Amino acid sequence: MHAKSVRWPKSPRERRDAWSMATALRVRDAINERNRIAVVVGLGCGLRQGEVFGLSPEDVDYVRGMLHVRRRVQAIHGRLYFALPKGKKIRTVDLPPR
Repeated sequence: MHAKSVRWPKSPRERRDAWSMATALRVRDAINERNRIAVVVGLGCGLRQGEVFGLSPEDVDYVRGMLHVRRRVQAIHGRLYFALPKGKKIRTVDLPPR
């Protein structure tokens, strides 16, 4: 790590905080009904934006109450591609009771 060719990453200048529940619910209620599920799944299951966009109906296991996160949508040079989730780890998350 002391090599001159290796540089430390720069920390972001601005701090980013998660939305409050009130803000998240206002966003959910403000967007059109067709896209509302993206906010609900993201909040309820803790998915990242690209993971929500990469979901497919067969990723939802209603019987076991699980959601399989198998892919994400990633932009590379302005084009959208499917990629493995962050860290290249496929995972399963519990669906909220509702």
